[in-house]
Amino acid sequence: PAELRPIAKQLHELFSRLQKSFERERQFSADVSHELRTPISAMLNIAEVGIKWKEEASKQDYEAIRAIAEEMQHTVSQLMDLSRADSGELELFIEPVSIGEVVHSTWNRYEAKSVERNLNVSLADFEGILWDLDRSLFERVVDNLIENAVCYSTEGGDIEISMSSEQTSLIIRNQCSGLKESDLDKLFHRFWRNDSARSSSMHSGLGLSVAAAFARGLGLRLEASLESGDIFEIRLTQH
Repeated sequence: PAELRPIAKQLHELFSRLQKSFERERQFSADVSHELRTPISAMLNIAEVGIKWKEEASKQDYEAIRAIAEEMQHTVSQLMDLSRADSGELELFIEPVSIGEVVHSTWNRYEAKSVERNLNVSLADFEGILWDLDRSLFERVVDNLIENAVCYSTEGGDIEISMSSEQTSLIIRNQCSGLKESDLDKLFHRFWRNDSARSSSMHSGLGLSVAAAFARGLGLRLEASLESGDIFEIRLTQH
């Protein structure tokens, strides 16, 4: 009957959203299992060799176990951050925050890495630009965005960190030859990496997810775009 069609349409849309939610939950569980199973297996292998041939155990073995444990600890910490953000449990202390101070102090941590990768860096003048934010959360967002730019920029490429003319958007641009337009929708998905084999152990694919979750908690909008095929831009904007 015509009078029931709007109700049926709403129910179909509801079930469709529920189905997508269940699919995301299944994928998330599979991704977590994969990310934790691999380092655990590596730790077990090193430990078993050490037990079997005690006399051959070395400092390098223990250092390898420690590195793996630190990697797992970082992944679990990021998952807990995401859980707090999803449940609305982020505690905010709002104060005027100098954008320049945060950007420059964060960049100092990645400058050596940028030199190692022969990157050309341009930092804008952020003098006098203040946003009302929780400084701690904002620093985490900026840290993730700058780390992403330094690690995934094309070797010898350019990085530009600037503000929009209205001073309402922090913009980070870098050359990134391995990214496609179709990848943009996946960038903020948890555990997504531009590497189907997940061959890199340096990144779990959670950094941009955490940045996006914290940005939402701060009332900011995080958007990504790709220009001229290889210029990746990420924009953090005040609502």
